[in-house]
Amino acid sequence: MHNNRNLSNDRRYQFMNTNSAQRANFSVHLANRRSVVPMTLILVVLVTIISPMFIGFSRHKNSSQTNLELIDKYNDGIKNLTSDALEGIITLEKEYVIPENILVCPKPDASCYGKSTSASDVEAALERAASLGWANTDEVVWDPDIERWNNTPYEYYQDDTIFVVMWKEYINHAIYNFAEVFIAHPSQFKRMLTDNEFGSNTRTTPSVMAKSVNAVCAMSADFYGYRGKGIVVYNRKLCRNNPGSLETMYLNGNGDFIFKKGNELGNDEQLQKFIDDNDILFSLSFGPVLVRDGKAVKSVMGYPIGQPDGHYARAAIGQVGKLHYLLCTVDGGVKMIKDPDLKEPGVMLINVAKVYEAKGCINAYTLDGGQTATIVMDDHLFNRVGYGNERQMSDIIYFATAISKKGDSE
Repeated sequence: MHNNRNLSNDRRYQFMNTNSAQRANFSVHLANRRSVVPMTLILVVLVTIISPMFIGFSRHKNSSQTNLELIDKYNDGIKNLTSDALEGIITLEKEYVIPENILVCPKPDASCYGKSTSASDVEAALERAASLGWANTDEVVWDPDIERWNNTPYEYYQDDTIFVVMWKEYINHAIYNFAEVFIAHPSQFKRMLTDNEFGSNTRTTPSVMAKSVNAVCAMSADFYGYRGKGIVVYNRKLCRNNPGSLETMYLNGNGDFIFKKGNELGNDEQLQKFIDDNDILFSLSFGPVLVRDGKAVKSVMGYPIGQPDGHYARAAIGQVGKLHYLLCTVDGGVKMIKDPDLKEPGVMLINVAKVYEAKGCINAYTLDGGQTATIVMDDHLFNRVGYGNERQMSDIIYFATAISKKGDSE
C-alpha cells in the first residue's frame, strides 16, 4: 500500500559541478536572483543577442546536417560559457540527462551504496532523495514496518539523480524480491541488447551485462532472443513485428508504460508510425499485463507463454508514478533455507498481479520468469536464481545514475 510519509521536502539541492567536461553533456537552467554583477549581465545579454544572429546566418547559408550539428555544438558552448560566467554569482540548477545513444552510463559512486538491517538508514537516504524534488514520498512503496524475509538486510543506493531500495518479503508462502526505483530523468531508464544490436547471437548473464553498462540496478527483460514471437522496438526503431497473441509493453520518452494487444497496431509501417507518434524508446514483449490503471487484470490465466497457471519463479516490473518503478522477482526452484531437501515452489501469475495491485502500482507487466528471472544490484545478484545459477540471455533493462564523477570516462 502507499505510505504517506512526512518527509522533509523544503530543502532544495543545487546541482553545482566544476567539471567542464560534464557541463558539456547536460542542459543548464538559470535560477532567478535579485542581483547580478553588471559585467556578467552584459556578457549574458551580448551572448543572447549574438547567438540568434549567428544561428540564423549559418542556417541561411547552409542547411546541411553537418552545419546543424555544428550549430548545436555552438549552442552548447554558449550555455556553458554563460554557466561559467555566472558561476558563484547566481545559483545554477542543472538537469542531468543521459543521451539516448549512450549505452555505457556514468559509473555509480561506490560510497552511495548501502546495506543495513536498520530502516532508519533507508529512511535517511529516502529523505535526501525527497529533498531534491524528484522522489515523491507520498507514493513510496517501501515501508519501515515491512517484515523482511529471514531478517535479510535492505540494500540501497542514493545520489542526486537516483534512489533505489531493495528488500525481500514473504507473501502468501512465497519469497518476493523487490527493488523500488526513483529516477530524476526518463533517460536513466534503459534497455540493453547484447552487442547493442538486434539479432546478435551473443549471450551473457544479467550481472555481466549490468556491470558492462554501469547499471545501478538491472533486471532480466523479455529474453527476445529465445523466441521469434513478439514485437521488438529498440532505439526507437521497429526490429521485429510478429506479435501473435502476445501483449506488448512500450516505454515512451516520459518513462511511462503503454500496453497494446497482439496485432492491434497493424503492419510495419503502421507500427513505426505509432512508435514515432508516441515517442516510444523501446518495447518489452513477454506479458501478460498484470495491472492496468491500478487494477489487477483477472484474465492472466491461459496466456500462451510463461505458464501462468503453474507455480514458477516470476519476474515483473510495475510503474507506481512519475519516474517511479517497482521491480520484482519471486523465488522458485531454489532450495528452501529452512529445509534444503525442499525447493521454493514459486507462484501462479495471478498472485503476482494481486501483489502489484496491493503495492499501489498503476501499471505492471510480466517479464520472462523461471531461471531467467534476475535482479542485480551493485554487480551482484539480489535474488536467488532458479536452478542455482544465472542464465545467459540476450537483454536486460536497467537504471543508471546521470552524474559523471571527475576523472571517470564515459
